[in-house]
Amino acid sequence: MPYITAFTREVLRYFTVLRLALPRATQRDVKYEDIIIPEGSTVFLNAWACNMDPDVYNRPENFEPERFIANPDLPIFTYGVGTRMCAGYVLGNRELYIVFLRLISSFRILPDTKEKLEYDPVRGVFDPTSLVSYPKRFACYFVARDDAKLGAWLADTFIDDKKVNVLY
Repeated sequence: MPYITAFTREVLRYFTVLRLALPRATQRDVKYEDIIIPEGSTVFLNAWACNMDPDVYNRPENFEPERFIANPDLPIFTYGVGTRMCAGYVLGNRELYIVFLRLISSFRILPDTKEKLEYDPVRGVFDPTSLVSYPKRFACYFVARDDAKLGAWLADTFIDDKKVNVLY
């Protein structure tokens, strides 16, 4: 399953949900290149720009999960960096891994051919001015890889300990 791990990391890199990480304040004057950032200044990590940095990622504009197979130690800036990075990053990664694994192993995901999908991480978002970035809505089909297993699972579906009748 190394490819699912690499796929998850590439999704997080390519489609950075929170482009600007939460604000921080400088604790002292900080020199950056030829500029002094005064103590008490509010600064933001531009996680999206970091995730698209060509000095870190070869061909950053391309969606290439294989980059994390070739170099599993590549950083990802989606959760922030350092001691103040998101405390839930391990849980988030594991949840995404499980969802991707189950979806990919159980279904073929086919696009609706009537609609052209926009995959670009900037042009393909619902509202490019929003603090949180999420993709435009799109239509697709989930085709079961094994109809018998899906039928058996749906036949045994329960919600709140009550059997649910599911049309299949």
